[in-house]
Amino acid sequence: MLLAALLLQVAPPQRIYRPPPCHREVGEGSRKSLVYRGDRICVDTDLPRIYEGVWIDEFEGQSFAEGATTRPDLDPAVLRPWFNTREALKPFTKPRGSKGLWYGRLYKVRFVGRQAVKKKGRSNPGYDHFRLYPGLVILDEMLSIEPLDAQL
Repeated sequence: MLLAALLLQVAPPQRIYRPPPCHREVGEGSRKSLVYRGDRICVDTDLPRIYEGVWIDEFEGQSFAEGATTRPDLDPAVLRPWFNTREALKPFTKPRGSKGLWYGRLYKVRFVGRQAVKKKGRSNPGYDHFRLYPGLVILDEMLSIEPLDAQL
């Protein structure tokens, strides 16, 4: 009976919380939060290669249409990969102008980048904004960029 009482008073071993490898803790005490480390660290990608197509710079979206050269090549019903320009290895500047599809901007681009490798067992992991994008292309270096429809 005494042994049972002693065992009930022993606190269970405290679990040590470790944030996922793709997140880091910031803040102190009760104000701690997790911050995503970025696609370049957290997503498996293929080898870098040169891409050409249209970058659709939307209000809350960045997608890429590989092989597209004009506005008619862009079918709004097609789900395109998220285009991560925030983690570019070499900074670049967007040209001015070019009002385009979905109140955003369209740019004809040529760049060096990497595409996410699909993981086994996950048919559509989803990327970036609410994980709605079926793929991911990460920009390494912008080789050329021009507004697709600068006359607007």
